[in-house]
Formats: sequence, structure tokens, C-alpha cells
Amino acid sequence: MIYFARGIKGAAECNIIGALESIYAGKVEFTIDSDLGFTDNIEIQRYNMSNTVCYPGNSFLSFGANVRIDINGWPYPCGTFNTAIKGFKRSEQIITTSGEAVAGGFTTEPAQSTYEIVPFRIETFNLNWKASVNGGPDRDARPLSTTIRVYHGFRADDIIIPNPPSGDTMYCGDQLVLKADPTPFLAFQNRIEYCWEIIPPDPPPPFDNGVFLNGDCAQTRENTFRADYPGDIEIRYRIKDVPTGYYSEWSSTITLHLVPKIEITTPNPADDTATFNGSNPGVLVVGAGAIVTPPALAANLVWNITTMNGSTLQIIPEQSPDTVNFEFTTLPADHAEFAKKKWVYASLPAWNVKDSARVKVFFSKYALNHSGPTYSQHEPNWYYYWKQTNAAVLLPQHYGHPRCTPRTAGLYPPGDIRFYICDAAAGSAPDNCGSPDPVDGIDLFAVTERHEGQHRTDWWNFWPAPIGYIQSADMDPPDPNAGPDWPPVGDWVPDYLEGTLQYPLFRSTAQDSNGDGHFDFDDLGYDAECPWIIGHADTADWSNPGHQY
Repeated sequence: MIYFARGIKGAAECNIIGALESIYAGKVEFTIDSDLGFTDNIEIQRYNMSNTVCYPGNSFLSFGANVRIDINGWPYPCGTFNTAIKGFKRSEQIITTSGEAVAGGFTTEPAQSTYEIVPFRIETFNLNWKASVNGGPDRDARPLSTTIRVYHGFRADDIIIPNPPSGDTMYCGDQLVLKADPTPFLAFQNRIEYCWEIIPPDPPPPFDNGVFLNGDCAQTRENTFRADYPGDIEIRYRIKDVPTGYYSEWSSTITLHLVPKIEITTPNPADDTATFNGSNPGVLVVGAGAIVTPPALAANLVWNITTMNGSTLQIIPEQSPDTVNFEFTTLPADHAEFAKKKWVYASLPAWNVKDSARVKVFFSKYALNHSGPTYSQHEPNWYYYWKQTNAAVLLPQHYGHPRCTPRTAGLYPPGDIRFYICDAAAGSAPDNCGSPDPVDGIDLFAVTERHEGQHRTDWWNFWPAPIGYIQSADMDPPDPNAGPDWPPVGDWVPDYLEGTLQYPLFRSTAQDSNGDGHFDFDDLGYDAECPWIIGHADTADWSNPGHQY
């Protein structure tokens, strides 16, 4: 609103120019000409910036004013008079709006100024206000000036990324949702488009860095970018008014570091296995394959795998550069080499990108192709490697014996310096410690080791060298239910120890003191089995078949 206050010399005098003492300009309200189609079709929401106008290019700043006049002694004899409001940019008068005064004030018509709005230009300036009545001299109006900001189109400000990539790094093949956030926020009538552009690196790559899945220009604020080729790029957008072809300026820009992506498909990234075959020397083949995005970089793929001490590695390329075979020859001598994690690597060194997958390596359980010392060449793989684990006991022992049968897991000949493990120790047998489930594999080996190892220890404790076994010190009478492997007299436990605090349940008058079907010396072996925890050596079992395969 623009307010006028004045004093007058006489009520009948019609010439009021000299009587005008002060003019006050309070508020100027800007309007937009009806013929400016660009702004007619744009709705400004959530935006309240005083004295800001937005016009298409090659049009002129235009506004009107509501004016109220208070004059003492109204109405005047003259009846009417004209008023004018003038705006000056510096010393240049660029706009005049006027109207005929009526009681209480007047409203001007929108007036086109001489200020031409240039496309893509933003300008802030002050309009200094003056007022005149009936063609009289210009008088300063208060407030003396109003700040005006004029720009063509809308600002393509922020780009919102709902799920931004980590550290601005994006893998080829991945997609990124982008949302334009202009100022002001636009609601349009099917004529505004958001146009996106990729600024490629210099020099440009041989292929496009990416594509916008909704098209380069779309009426939706949201678009999805798919990365197709590596490089450091910038993405920006601007707003287009389709009927006129006018664009906003480029404003907000985001930077992305696009890198190729490698996805190993073979070995299975979740869990894959490979086994040395039964040939001598043993051969292990690990097939590997990967998907490279973009495919054009597959030829640059570099493959590698964790090595094994004692094994010779050969990398054999396939016809396609994204597949390869790793061939190991000769099993390692050390069981720990199987326990070490084996990783297959595929990399693109130029882009510092790689992927990996773990493969578990096993030996053929019943084969005889380990690379142990010469004296162990007759030992099957399961015995050679298991005796290096916590399933074995650290006592002199040997694989095989003439007395081994398909039902004999192990044995200890009285007076021998070592005990013996038989093939049945790698199979399955009933549990001797009360469980209804059978004991098999490395667990059966473990309890057999403890059973026969206990016999070896007890014998040399009971009957030490150089005297050895004394029949007269072991005179338990024969048991009518004695088994074929029982001694004819005695139970191999010295009579003087039976019934003592050390062996309170044994009696020197019976070979089988507790009547369990085992003579007393054998009971000590069965008792040694039970402390073993079933499954305790599973993680050390790299046999195929076995507890990890």
C-alpha cells in the first residue's frame, strides 16, 4: 500500500500541488501481466521471498500499486485529480504507474517498465520511489527504496540422493536414484521437464559412463542413473519449459567416482570345496569365473589364489578371459596347509578393484598320495594327516598290523613299544561310553588312539623293563566267559595293585572284576575313550569324505 498525507491552505482551492507536503510509500505489491505465459503455468509453493519476481526471457518487468490517499476536507471542488508512482533504478526511471484518485485512494493498472529481463541473468537492485499529483513535481516517497530481485526461470538447486554411495564411489552396473530439488519447488502443467547431463572425464572414455533410465529429460523430478563405464564424472540438471524452449541455468552438481565391478561366481562365494584326486602325485583343480561390469574390461582381469607349501601351482586360462583354472600338483606334507584359508582373487589393478571367494581344500580320505616321509608312504591319507591333529596322542604308534581285521580299529601287543591303528579306525563303530549314536571318522580314530595308547602306557607302568611281565605277580584265575584275546591266567594288572586306592574296583581273584565282559586291563582302555568330546576335532578334519565335507 502507498499512503499519502497532505495539508491544504483552503478548502475551495483546486490547485493542490503546492499544498502537498509529504507522500508516504508503504508497500508495493507486484503483479504479473496476463500475457506472460511462462509464469502463468508455474505454481510457486513453499516459497515466500518478498519483492522477488520470476519472468521468462525477453519480457519486461511489470507491476502495479494500490494507493490510498487521505486529504482533509474531501471532496474537493475540483472533484478528481491524478496521481503517479515512479520507480528509479539509480537515476534511470524505468517504471511509472498512475491512476485517477477517488475517495480513499486508487489502484493502478499493471505498467510495463523499460527494464528488459534477460534470459539466464539474475540481478538484484533497488528501486527508488517518487510520487506526483496532477503532474506536479516528483516528491520522495517513503520508504525511499525497495529491493528487487529479478531472475529468469528457476534455479536448478540441490540434487537429493536418498541412498548416497559410500565416499562417492559407485560400481558399474549399480543404480543411483537422483531427485531434483529446484527453487522454487515447482508444480507444473505438463510443460516443465527436468533435464539431466553427464559431464565425462577428460579425455572422454571409449564408452558412455552411464545412462538415465527415465531418459535425459523427464517430467518427473526423480530419475535413476546407471553407471556403465568407470571414470570420475559430474552429474547436473536444469529445468526446461517445453513450449518456449527456455532452460534454467545449470546450478547444482554432484561428483561420482565410477569403478568397475567384479563378482566372482565360481567358486561359490558362500562356500565351495575342492579335493585332490587319488592319482600320485595328487592333482587339485579349482575352477574360477567372474562377471565383470563393464564386460569390455574382462580382458584386463588378473587372477590369483592362495598357494600351498609343497604344492606346485599352475594357472591355466580358459577361452574366456573371465574364467580360469588353478591346478595344484602334489599334496602338501603339512596338515596345517589344508587348514589355512584359500582365497581366489580376481582384480583389475588399474582401477584398484578386486573380489574374492574362499575355497576349502580337501584330500581324498582313502588315497595313498600324501607327500610325507618315505617311511609313511604306506599310510593312507586319513591316518597320515589325522595323526598331525589333536585327535591323535603323542605316543609311539604305527599304521597297520598283521592282526588287523575289518572289525579291529586298533591293537596293542603286550610288551610292544608302540600301538597299532587299523583301517577300521576310519570307519564307524558303536559308542563305548553310553551314547546310542555311533562314533565315526576322526572321532573313532581319536577314541581308538586313546584306547590303545592307554594300553601302551599301562603296560610299561605295570611291567617296566628290564624285567617286564611276571606271571607269578598276576594270578587271577581263568574266567569261564573269557574271550579269545584274553590271557589264559591273570588280567595283566599286577595283583598287588588290585583293590588299592588306585584301582579299588579291581580284584586279584577275577579277570573281569566288574563282569562287563572285558578283562580288567582292557577296561582301562575303554575308560580312556570317554573323556574325548565327540566333534572336538571336526575343524581339523580335511578328509573327503569327512566331518567337514
